[in-house]
Amino acid sequence: MKNYIIVCLYFISGCALAQTETKIKKNSIGIIIIPEWTNLSITGMKTTGKFSYSFGLEFNHVIKPKINFKLGLHYSEKGTKFIDDIISYSSLYLVPQKQVVNLRAIYLDIPIRFDYILNDKKISPFITGGISTNIFLTEIITTKVSYTDGTQIKNKKNGGSIFIYNPINPQLQIGVGINGNLQKYKFQLFPLVKLSLLHVSDGPYLGNKFYSFGFALSLFI
Repeated sequence: MKNYIIVCLYFISGCALAQTETKIKKNSIGIIIIPEWTNLSITGMKTTGKFSYSFGLEFNHVIKPKINFKLGLHYSEKGTKFIDDIISYSSLYLVPQKQVVNLRAIYLDIPIRFDYILNDKKISPFITGGISTNIFLTEIITTKVSYTDGTQIKNKKNGGSIFIYNPINPQLQIGVGINGNLQKYKFQLFPLVKLSLLHVSDGPYLGNKFYSFGFALSLFI
């Protein structure tokens, strides 16, 4: 009788473990949202950076239980903000002005990253890194000119900038965060640093690199 009870207890505990075990899917598709702060140095201008965002789809493939491969397709907005003090001439006197320029460059990002998950628990820290191929789509420039009498004039322009963007701008991506494996879903929450590997433009103004810091949230099904 005693042996029978022991066997039953082993059986029940085995069933409980089987029910709580998380099944890892080999391939999954998810969405990712990245609010981020971006900046770009512009020759002769003092830039302050601006808040931007990226979002899109990601494909996740489990190479090994602790190593994942990711391929993404993101809509990404990168930009900066700067203030330019200018003086214009009227027929009678000088008119001091302050011009605030908000530059937004729109890219299609194709990131490739590898994740290393530190343990096999449902909630685990992980490290991610890779390179994104960013394809330039268009530019949006919003200017606001303030005059000494309090008058403000706003102007928004899509494309046609004097800046000459390189069509492709690769970016290094590095992050550390939390990986979660639930019964039906997988989620990741992690800060992400992005740094352009090449200059945004070969022209005289934007001969520098974008960099950003964001906080990414992804969900896979």
